Amino acid sequence: MFAQRPISDFTLGCGSVEEGRQTALRCETSDVQDFTTFGVRVTSGSGDFRYVSICRKNGSCSDNEPDYYHAKLTKSLDESNGRSTYKLLLIMDSVNRNDTQLHCVKDGITQAQCELDVYVKPDKPACSRPSFAEDGADLLLQCTADNVYPRALCSFYFVQVN
Repeated sequence: MFAQRPISDFTLGCGSVEEGRQTALRCETSDVQDFTTFGVRVTSGSGDFRYVSICRKNGSCSDNEPDYYHAKLTKSLDESNGRSTYKLLLIMDSVNRNDTQLHCVKDGITQAQCELDVYVKPDKPACSRPSFAEDGADLLLQCTADNVYPRALCSFYFVQVN
């Protein structure tokens, strides 16, 4: 699911990704008024936040958690209108379910935010073997699947075999 809430002319793209996988986050804007820093802030489920990468107008970036996050800032000029576009690309090396609220920040103020949809594929379901039942009798069938996030929805289909 794509969740995006633009503020001003900034855009921030989030999508769906499996936990533990690598993904890229793009934060961009056109014709930014003067700024000192441009970065990404992560808010955890408890509401705590931290800056994972901060870039300066000259293109230099500081990654506060270099084992997990790497940022690169680029600037391009649109010749037709003379507007500059700044793009911050953040590589997240190993996505986790606790760091899903992402904020594009200019000089400490959130400009755009989105929520990364993190999931974990379930293990193969294990189902109990039903015993033979007479017509009209209840049949109990239980299945479980481990290692699933956020949670699994199980469906059963009855098929008549001729």
